[in-house]
Amino acid sequence: MIGALTLGRARRTFLTVAVAAALFLAVAVGTSAIGATSAAWTNDARAAAAASSGTWSAAGVGCVVTDSAGNPVPGPTCQVAFGPDTDGSANWNIKATVSTTSATPVYWKLTVDFAAAPFAPTVKRVGEYSGGAVIAPLPAGFCSASTRAVTFTGRADWGRATISASSPVVLDFVGSNTGNAGNLVYACP
Repeated sequence: MIGALTLGRARRTFLTVAVAAALFLAVAVGTSAIGATSAAWTNDARAAAAASSGTWSAAGVGCVVTDSAGNPVPGPTCQVAFGPDTDGSANWNIKATVSTTSATPVYWKLTVDFAAAPFAPTVKRVGEYSGGAVIAPLPAGFCSASTRAVTFTGRADWGRATISASSPVVLDFVGSNTGNAGNLVYACP
């Protein structure tokens, strides 16, 4: 009887360790496969959408290091991490931190799809409160497209044209169907 009980404990211990290892592996693999990181959202529907999407929704969306003219350059890379939705008075308020591991300053370009997680649901108005970015002109038919991809670069006149390992840029996006949206990124009917 004691031998059977000990074997049962050993099996339970092995099973517990195996399940924990499998969960750790799933989380590690899942995290490395996602192009952007994000924290938990306060809205369960948005969190589910973000968890199920896992990748950018439109081609060319993400962060790239550029030369001063905005052309991509080889070598250093940049990343974007989205913070949680922090504003209950709008449809969403999400901060995006643009960073690099480069010790020397590098120019950056960020393209965000405001019709995809973590920004879902799609809203009529989007603004950016930090003021540290220049918004590229929107293409014709922007509001009727299935994506809402917008490109941002750093504002040289605010000292935000470049980022470095010690100096990331934080953009503060707000989306709303009514009301003020900060420095207007877009307004659709």
